[in-house]
Amino acid sequence: YGRLKRVDGNGNELGDVVDVTGVIVTEDPRLLDDDWTEVVLLGNRQDQDTVLDPYDGNPPQRAFWLANYLYQRFYRIPDGVEVRLYEGTHARKDGSRRFETIPARAAKGVFARSETVTLPNGIRIHYIYDEAFNGTSHNRSISGSIASAVSTCAIVFRDEMYAVLTGRAWT
Repeated sequence: YGRLKRVDGNGNELGDVVDVTGVIVTEDPRLLDDDWTEVVLLGNRQDQDTVLDPYDGNPPQRAFWLANYLYQRFYRIPDGVEVRLYEGTHARKDGSRRFETIPARAAKGVFARSETVTLPNGIRIHYIYDEAFNGTSHNRSISGSIASAVSTCAIVFRDEMYAVLTGRAWT
């Protein structure tokens, strides 16, 4: 049910999964027959904007942290579910934008090449090549993106991404 990015006092990641299913089963009347996600951002004070500054400046976050988090968390979202990010919560400055998953963006031709290989044991490996954008240091997928376009590697389980590494950390 729960996932929380944890860091130590030096900013080093300690892990990213906290299982609170037992707590939910005993304290919440909802059924857990289906996977679902509920986001609750609790602030430190009444005037804190938890959407723009979830950690109250410690550590500081870029304005589009939520868009980056969505890209690095949800490989797919169920049909019929739409996630919208309001201006100021994504990298573009053109009003409300719809979040699109990596496969949805690949289907639109945002990346230079994408391919899925299914192994005999049923494991699928998704390969997406995101070439340079117009000779810049950015990737091609940055065009129209609501978050930074960085090289990403992850384990996908039930359409959610775990053990996410980005940039040179995984290459």
